[in-house]
Amino acid sequence: MLEISKELLTQIDNHGKQTYPDESCGIMVGFLEGDKRIIKKVYPAENLNKERSKDRYELSQKDFLNADRDAAKNDMDIVGIYHSHPDHPSKASETDREKAHQGYSYLITAIHQGEFFSRNSWVLDENNQFQEEEINQLP
Repeated sequence: MLEISKELLTQIDNHGKQTYPDESCGIMVGFLEGDKRIIKKVYPAENLNKERSKDRYELSQKDFLNADRDAAKNDMDIVGIYHSHPDHPSKASETDREKAHQGYSYLITAIHQGEFFSRNSWVLDENNQFQEEEINQLP
């Protein structure tokens, strides 16, 4: 389960709307509590994929390392990655699965015509297949 505040979801949605029609991407930081990932902070990142930015993302390693350092200073960890799907469903793609790592949540926000449409979160199972995880939105 992914536990995240409405405020952080709004930040993720807004990032997707700002980068539309290109994909947005970023890092989610927080805590693990059993099988629950509790998100406390999000870090927008640069999408380095300029050739296929409308349907692919490449997370900036510099942004990833900066988020990791800041998380460690606050006794937190990177627990997930988010990105947007411009004018496509918030379903994880085969490309998303191939790039994913076990242990992270992958939050995908569908942005249609520049506006929020839907969101889903995914985790890799032991067979490296995506399974949808519940999103618990906190006030």
